[in-house]
Amino acid sequence: MSNLNIPPSRRLRELFEYENCRECHRDGGSHEAIPFLGNWFARCKPIKRRRRQTKMNRAAHTITFASDGTARCLWTEAVPLHELGRLEIQRASTVEFNAVTQCWEVRLASNPDVVAFSNSSRETCLNFERKTLNDLL
Repeated sequence: MSNLNIPPSRRLRELFEYENCRECHRDGGSHEAIPFLGNWFARCKPIKRRRRQTKMNRAAHTITFASDGTARCLWTEAVPLHELGRLEIQRASTVEFNAVTQCWEVRLASNPDVVAFSNSSRETCLNFERKTLNDLL
């Protein structure tokens, strides 16, 4: 006997009325009904994973060029810097956790013995680091 006369949404509700799917552990709303051999079967829908875009990826990136063609900027994965040519990378700062003060500290390479900025939030320190170094470029 064919069950195709039952609406697919109803069949999914019936299939997952008392338990979740054994494969994906989700309910009927995460499945689609597929007709096969006169009956409805449930197929797991793919899980859509959202990639969170961080503020760093949306931030403006400053690249300055000298008259000889040398570029200066903060390192970023958002811009394919290797396409500009041979890279020479120098550390401009460090952001490290201080276990004694329980804060993140930013130190500039130009004066490494002095804490330029500190905060309990690493993200706040990274934002300070980017703004300060971009201003120095």
